[in-house]
Amino acid sequence: MKTIGIIGGGSLGLLFSAYLSDCYDVTLYTKTKTQAKCINENGITLHRQGEHHTKKVSAIPLGKNIKEADLIIITVKQYHLKEIIPFIQTLTIHTPLLFIQNGMSHIEILKNLPQRTLYLGTVEHGAMRTNMDSVHHTGIGTTRIASYRGEMESILPIVNFPWVIETDWYAMLVKKLVVNALINPLTALYRVKNGQLIHNSYFYKTMRLLFEEIASVLKLDSAFNYWENALGVCSRTSTNQSSMLKDIQEGRQTEIDAILGYIQTQAAEKRTSTPIVDFLYGSIKGIEEEKGD
Repeated sequence: MKTIGIIGGGSLGLLFSAYLSDCYDVTLYTKTKTQAKCINENGITLHRQGEHHTKKVSAIPLGKNIKEADLIIITVKQYHLKEIIPFIQTLTIHTPLLFIQNGMSHIEILKNLPQRTLYLGTVEHGAMRTNMDSVHHTGIGTTRIASYRGEMESILPIVNFPWVIETDWYAMLVKKLVVNALINPLTALYRVKNGQLIHNSYFYKTMRLLFEEIASVLKLDSAFNYWENALGVCSRTSTNQSSMLKDIQEGRQTEIDAILGYIQTQAAEKRTSTPIVDFLYGSIKGIEEEKGD
């Protein structure tokens, strides 16, 4: 593997581009000509632990101009996927694609893609885009990848940017889904940082009740392990703001449909009542509507 294309110039797209450019020839596909021009002129500045490094990356506005590459990584949020599918469909069936999104709604989209090799990924890093060509690596975590279709390629190890190959894509996504479903909507509604969900007894109790609903819908084996994992994430990222809280604060659309919306769909299929999930989903959608007015 020598060449990598990355679709999406948000925090994850910038983070992946900056790190992967150390080992690969990276092309970043952005939403606007302005961002592409900025990156081509200035590079991408990566801020981490008080240091900053500028990485040279080629950037192109996204269109029907995606170059063939050894791997294409799609980092846009779930609700933007349908917009970029026509561009992805211009690629040959031999081009491997890696989808990195929160939630699980994108699985339905993948089923209809012609590419023979499709990967799914989850990201445990903390990242915050500060401007069009700058990203702060706020927490070093792990990128987990599993094959949805086709054989898995090896990926070069990169300092401070570890990769883990998983064998079960569904288990990998469900583990991340549970964390997102617990932390994102509650922190967005309460307007608190992640750690407050375990330090405030009332928030903690609500999170536990929410977890019991989710565990019932998803029929989690060893539910205790999922709960402990979520608590660990809250603890390790205690001073962080969740992505959904940031979206709410900045008046952006959230990923609530991909996260709790997916759980609601599963609950409806199984005829399972989820009053807390429904309340949180409606609350976040209501806040979105207010912000949109």
